[in-house]
Amino acid sequence: MKRLMLLRHAKAEPASIGDLSDEADHARPLARRGWEDAEALDASDAFRGHVPDLVLVSSAVRTRETLAALSQLAAVETSVRDALYLAEAATLRRALADLPETVGHVLLVGHNPGLHMLCRQLAADPFGDATPKHLQRAARLDTGLPTCTMAVFAMQGPWGGLAEPDAHAALVDLRTPDRTRRGPATGLRHDA
Repeated sequence: MKRLMLLRHAKAEPASIGDLSDEADHARPLARRGWEDAEALDASDAFRGHVPDLVLVSSAVRTRETLAALSQLAAVETSVRDALYLAEAATLRRALADLPETVGHVLLVGHNPGLHMLCRQLAADPFGDATPKHLQRAARLDTGLPTCTMAVFAMQGPWGGLAEPDAHAALVDLRTPDRTRRGPATGLRHDA
């Protein structure tokens, strides 16, 4: 059974006023709230027993800083890729489909809207056999993929199968920053 974790970068600082260039967007660092949310994810049990074999991360500053805040993953092999910056779902699928079969567990740190679309595509239930928990998690994806949210999928078969647009996987967990109280993240909400 393979495990795929899809993590949207944590909250970033806005681009400089008037500078809407790709370079300015690519260089946006995490905001204080972003660091707090990523550190809360790191402090949670999200990676206990599920440390990935490989991390794929967009080359944007905000995705690399999100990963940097995850100290539990400091020793994991990481591949920083320009092609993942603002990538569409199809591009993300191809990157995952090209993984060697020796990789059993991967974390991809990326951006919306492509990451959100990929999550929705994978979580779809075309055969009507999803568990109630899966359907509950998938319904939460209908409202979006907030910053520092991680969707965890279990899948059978080779990575190459993800190249198919109708490929699906079991959504086994969905973790979002807990912002039910004002101030810094108090932890994570998850549906394990």
